[in-house]
Amino acid sequence: MFKLFIFTLLLAPLFLKAQTGFAPCKDEVSFRKHYADASKKLNTLKCNFVQEKSISMLKNKLVSYGEFSFKKNAMLRMEFKQPYAYLFILNGENVYILDNQKKTQVSTGSNKLFKKISQITVGSVNGDILSSGDFKSRIFESENQYLLELTPTNKEIKGFFTLFHIFIGKSDNLVDKIEMSETSGDKTVLTFKEKQINIPLSDALFNLK
Repeated sequence: MFKLFIFTLLLAPLFLKAQTGFAPCKDEVSFRKHYADASKKLNTLKCNFVQEKSISMLKNKLVSYGEFSFKKNAMLRMEFKQPYAYLFILNGENVYILDNQKKTQVSTGSNKLFKKISQITVGSVNGDILSSGDFKSRIFESENQYLLELTPTNKEIKGFFTLFHIFIGKSDNLVDKIEMSETSGDKTVLTFKEKQINIPLSDALFNLK
């Protein structure tokens, strides 16, 4: 189950010194307010994404392209289109997966780690991640972005991950990129492009029948 979720995403340890151009945030109170306000106004989000997966045993990165959709109340859809077709849907407590015409449905309640990672993904988009008690956080900024550095404190999460980096655009206070560092030494980078905010999205998009 864990491997399936990681495959859909959402790293050798990625330290701040590798993130050039960022310095400690000058006004964290203001950032938290703007981030929270933007998240409250976010009802839907649709965009394209690029996923880059670096595996320690492989020389080249695995790059995938697809479409990302989000709707309030924990609805999330990631449709991988290139170089393979793969569909992942999170709808509340239910997860739907379509892989090579094989349909799978599971509940996040049956796996604590699976549930935590689902909360991280949704929380990164809707702004709840900063209020999570599962991380120790630091906030940095550059000219165009904020950077949330999240170090896991939850036992289940830190057994698999060493660090999360979430990049927030200053122009819209929404997620631009998520980086995940695994204890295995692998790295996943998910970049959001061409964001469309608060457009109509049917609930049927977040079900698999």
